[in-house]
Amino acid sequence: MDRITAGRALALALMITAPITNATAQTWSTIGGNASHNGYVPVTLNTGNFRTKWEQTAFLNTAVSRGVAVDGGRVFLTSDDGSRNQVQALNSATGAQLWNVNLNSLDTNARFTASPVAGGGNVYVQTAVGYPTGIRLRAFDGATGTLRWTVTSPEVSADRYLRPTYYSGNIYTANYVPYGYTGVSSYNAATGASVWSTPTGHYAPYFSPAVDSTQVYVYHGADNPGLYVYNRQTGALAQSVADPNFNPDLGTVYAATPVLGKPGDAIVTSQDRIMCFDTVNGTIKWQRSAFYDSMPAVANGVIYAVSYYHVDAIDEDTGSLLWSWTAPKQLKLDVMASQNYLFVSVQSEYFANTYNTYALNLTTHTTDWTLYGFYACALTSDTLYAANDRSQSLVAVNLIPEPGCLVILACGIGGLLLRTKRR
Repeated sequence: MDRITAGRALALALMITAPITNATAQTWSTIGGNASHNGYVPVTLNTGNFRTKWEQTAFLNTAVSRGVAVDGGRVFLTSDDGSRNQVQALNSATGAQLWNVNLNSLDTNARFTASPVAGGGNVYVQTAVGYPTGIRLRAFDGATGTLRWTVTSPEVSADRYLRPTYYSGNIYTANYVPYGYTGVSSYNAATGASVWSTPTGHYAPYFSPAVDSTQVYVYHGADNPGLYVYNRQTGALAQSVADPNFNPDLGTVYAATPVLGKPGDAIVTSQDRIMCFDTVNGTIKWQRSAFYDSMPAVANGVIYAVSYYHVDAIDEDTGSLLWSWTAPKQLKLDVMASQNYLFVSVQSEYFANTYNTYALNLTTHTTDWTLYGFYACALTSDTLYAANDRSQSLVAVNLIPEPGCLVILACGIGGLLLRTKRR
């Protein structure tokens, strides 16, 4: 074999065994995956590579709260049924349990536990313990499960679906006092010390603040409805954008958490609308009328929003409908986007808490892959995590080729080139 052929074989082998150039982020920190809540992981996927990595049922004991957190090679999940509130960590590579904490041993009157948040080496969990105690926000060491700190306050909101937001060493969470004021607070993620707390108004739904490098974004309705933007360091109000079309007779819905898109854009689904706030000019850029009942994903200038049986792809700049996909049954929960696929969860049975997860091709608008019996709850650059509340199980789906397969493939191609040249 001459040097040119040998060089080509070596280059091809190195190309195949080289690290994949997709995003390397292995974190899904909070609702929507990150502090922007955009549900987007910038990775290009091939459904032919999708394989089940592991399925875990032995340690779950009860239905998984909607959503898991992934950080530092660990998967964090909470579960609750009144008497079995718990938080636990699994090895993200194997599914083996690393530790488990029974939250009822810390609060005997714990009513429910929200989904976990991860960041800064810790996992953060909110537990509702009832009046007058209110809510406990706790931080556990991600590696050991050791309790780091506890904040007890009637002013910290908790919901099975919504959770705090971790960003750059701080935890940001909504405040809620029934029949009182609402607000947003910042805590030091390492110590639990209060950094600041700012009231936002008389009434607001449960929400998760969106956070970027300089600001914290909150949407609430009723008294002075609109988007409120606070200085991330001080909590001082930096800007407010009024929502004149808020209708208090319609009440409020879960998906009132802002989702950050392009610089200056904050997307909110509330009541019977989806709208894009322009925080640079202090206006509502556009709004569309439809009942979007889950948080959207935002990727590459496109908003993917769920409305009953449809996924609508909406232009972020104009609000115009680009295309729509119709599901076989009603869509539920939030959507998760990669560069080329959208993961959506669809009811598999009417009036039953069972789902199938589809990989919707963003180019052809067809489904290329289905995970039966599970709803998607976290996405990283190499793994999809999905849960089944009936079987009380969590499954990890590997999205990229295993490294060993790539090495074998590279060796095989190199050997083929050698044999071809010798002939």
